[in-house]
Amino acid sequence: MDNVVDSLNNAYQDFVSAAANVLEVKENAGFVKTTATDTALENFKQKVTVAAVARHGRARAESPWVFVEALFRRQRWAAIGSR
Repeated sequence: MDNVVDSLNNAYQDFVSAAANVLEVKENAGFVKTTATDTALENFKQKVTVAAVARHGRARAESPWVFVEALFRRQRWAAIGSR
């Protein structure tokens, strides 16, 4: 049981760190799409999948993609609206 809790905790911490990194990289890039922002977003997607697998198992790993894509669309609209 401790291994499961540790795995969930590690996956969650990686997920939060990746999310913070996306925000930092996008802010530093002036919210313009760059190679660095693409890399940060790809890393975030990977962490979302790892967190989902740790929590739900392989069968439900695809469901976070819908959430991530919705965040990306919302972020793009927010960036466009702030110009």
